[in-house]
Amino acid sequence: MTKLYIGNISYDTTAEGLTEHFSQYGTVSNVYVPLDRYSGEPRGFAFLALENSAAERAIAECDGMELDGRSVEVKVSLPRGTKTNRSSESLSTTFSSSLCFINFRLYFWILTIAAFQYFLLFAQ
Repeated sequence: MTKLYIGNISYDTTAEGLTEHFSQYGTVSNVYVPLDRYSGEPRGFAFLALENSAAERAIAECDGMELDGRSVEVKVSLPRGTKTNRSSESLSTTFSSSLCFINFRLYFWILTIAAFQYFLLFAQ
């Protein structure tokens, strides 16, 4: 069984509606539509389980399709607390911008110390 994440669903979409729609790909089990703890309203995403081959077909055919008036996102659910890998390009960009900020701070302090020494030298 593969657990799927269904994102950007309508707040009117129910577990029964998801079961009905995804049952055309295979046997659906463990449908879970999280609710907001304060309002009790759906949070706009859901999880469900399908057999592996059925899940692959559901991802291929349902990702980006319209369901209850919303374009839904369908992908394999990741374990809680894990995120998809960011591209190495974005990591290198983040790293280089951090270095740039550190270099700027270092440059600022060097100039500040030089100006202070200049002031002490010529203020006498």
